[in-house]
Amino acid sequence: MNAFTDAISSALRSPDTDFVLYVASKAGIQRQFNARFIESVTPIVKQAIQRSVSEMVVSCLSSGSGVAPPPVVATSAQPEPVSATVLKVLKMPT
Repeated sequence: MNAFTDAISSALRSPDTDFVLYVASKAGIQRQFNARFIESVTPIVKQAIQRSVSEMVVSCLSSGSGVAPPPVVATSAQPEPVSATVLKVLKMPT
């Protein structure tokens, strides 16, 4: 599970060419995907990722529903507040 989570986090923080191509194809863009196109659309994909994650977080926090929380595992360390974790994921200053 950690490997999947790490891979998704990495792809969302710094999308590689394959991820950008995947998003462009899923968005229904009908053009040739050459290096110039990928370079021009990468910043748009990054902005779309930030917006999408932000909207999902706001939606889940506002409605109290959505994705089920992960199982609770007892640890000796104090957990980080959710707001700080979200800001880290989105790479925003605290």
